[in-house]
Amino acid sequence: MYEQRNLIVCAKFAKIMYIMNFTDDICAIATGLTTSAIAIVRISGYGIKEKILPFIQFKNSTLSLQNIKPRTLYNANFIVDNQMVDQILISFFKKPNSYTGEDMIELYCHGSLYIQGEILKALQQSGIRMAEPGEFTLRAYLNGKMDLTQAESVQDIIASRDSASHKIAINQLKGEISKEIKNLRKQLVDLLVYVELELDFAEEDVQFASRDKIRMLLSEIIQRIERLSWSYQYGDAIKKGILVAIVGETNVGKSTLMNALLNEDRSIVSSVPGTTRDVVEDYFTYEGFTFRFADTAGIRSSTDEIEKIGIERAIQKAHHATIVLILVNAESPIEEIKQQLNFWKSTINNENKAIFLLLNKADKLTEQELHQKWNIVKGFYEHTLPVSAKFSFNLNKLLNRMVVYVRSLNITGSEFVITSARQWHLLQQALLYAKMAIKALDDGKTSDLLAEDLRMVNVYLSEVIGEIPHTEVLNEIFSRFCIGK
Repeated sequence: MYEQRNLIVCAKFAKIMYIMNFTDDICAIATGLTTSAIAIVRISGYGIKEKILPFIQFKNSTLSLQNIKPRTLYNANFIVDNQMVDQILISFFKKPNSYTGEDMIELYCHGSLYIQGEILKALQQSGIRMAEPGEFTLRAYLNGKMDLTQAESVQDIIASRDSASHKIAINQLKGEISKEIKNLRKQLVDLLVYVELELDFAEEDVQFASRDKIRMLLSEIIQRIERLSWSYQYGDAIKKGILVAIVGETNVGKSTLMNALLNEDRSIVSSVPGTTRDVVEDYFTYEGFTFRFADTAGIRSSTDEIEKIGIERAIQKAHHATIVLILVNAESPIEEIKQQLNFWKSTINNENKAIFLLLNKADKLTEQELHQKWNIVKGFYEHTLPVSAKFSFNLNKLLNRMVVYVRSLNITGSEFVITSARQWHLLQQALLYAKMAIKALDDGKTSDLLAEDLRMVNVYLSEVIGEIPHTEVLNEIFSRFCIGK
C-alpha cells in the first residue's frame, strides 16, 4: 500500500509540474476566431476581476464586478482608453462552481474579428495571457472537475458528426466509463486487502480468503476489463467514421455506386477504364452512423506507374476498411467473376471486417440469369446482393445491412464504450497483469508475487481515468483541443 500512496503523491506533483504557470490568468475566444453574429471570450484564473475591472462599464451604474451575482447575464460596455469597443453581455462564474474550478468570466460580444482582436489585446495588456489549446479543460481536470476519460470526451463531443458518436461521447462525459473503472478498482482493492493481510500475518500462516474465492473475484475483474477493451473496435470505428472501401475491376461501376450512395457527383464517371487513379473519400450519415466511403482505382494489369500506385492504395484501403464492397459486373461470364472473387479471397482477410459481394448492373440481366449467377457466387461471402448503382436498385437494402453489421460490432451490447487508443492500451496492460495474477494463483506462487501483479492492475486502471497521469500523456491529449476549450 505504501507504493500506491507514493504513486498518488507523485501524480499530484506531476499535475503541478505539468504547467509551471498554472496560476496564470488565461483568456481565449471560445467560439473560434471567425466572423460571426456573436463571439464568446472566456477568461479563467484567480485575479481576473481586478484585471478586467478598467474595461467594464455596466449599464446599471450601481453594479460592479464585486457585487454582481454569479451565473447571471448583465449588460455592459467594453471600454479601452475611454473608447467603447462594443456593447457586451457579461457573466461571472465563481470558483469552484465553474467549468475550470477557478473564477471564470465570459464576455458575449459581436463577432467582428476586429472587436474580438481588440478585446483580446486589452486583456493581454492587463496581464491575462492567451490560453494554450485545451487549457480550460486541462484546468478542469487538474482541479478535479472531471477525470481524464471525461476530459477526452469533451473533444469527442465537439468532433461528433452523428448520433452514434455523440451518444458514446455523452456517456463518457457523464462518467459512465469512470464509474466502471472505479467499481473495478474497488473490487481490486478488496481483493488486495485479503492478499496484503496474508502478507502482514505471514508468520502466523493465516489465510483470510481461499485461493478459490480470490480466483473467482479475479476472473470477474478480468471479464469486465475484457468487455471494456472489446468495445474499442466499435468505439474507434464510430468515432472516425466507418471506413467502407469500394473495390473491383475497372468499369464495374465503383464511382457510380459512390455517387449514388452519397447522392452527389463526387467521383468522375467515365466509360474509359482507369479513370479513378487515387482514392476518393467522402462521408455519408445513415441511421445515426457515419460511413466514410472510399472509391478506389480499378484492379487490372497495368504498366502505367501512376495507375499501379492507385491499385496498391486500393488494396491497402481494403485491408484497413471495416466494410469492403466488392463490385463485380453481373454481365461478366461466371468464370471471370469467380476469378475476381478468388483474387480478393487471397488478397484480403475477412477477419474483423464485413465483405459484401455486389453483383452490379443487375438491371441488364433477366431475372433467371441473375438468379443463376447469384446462386453460384453467394457461397463466396456471407453478404451477397444484386444491385444496380445506376438505378439505385437495392442500395437501401445494402445500407440497412451495413448498419446491422456496425451495430453487431458492439459485441458486449453495453453502453460502456471506449474510443481512445490510450485507454485501450492501458486496459490491455491491466488485463495482462490480471492474467499473470491468475497464473500466479494456479502455479501456487507466494502472496507477495500475487500482490505485485494485482498492484500493477490497479496502477493501469488508475491511469485510464488519470489518477496517475504522465506529463507527456497530458500534453498529447490536450494539445489536440481547440483554443478556448
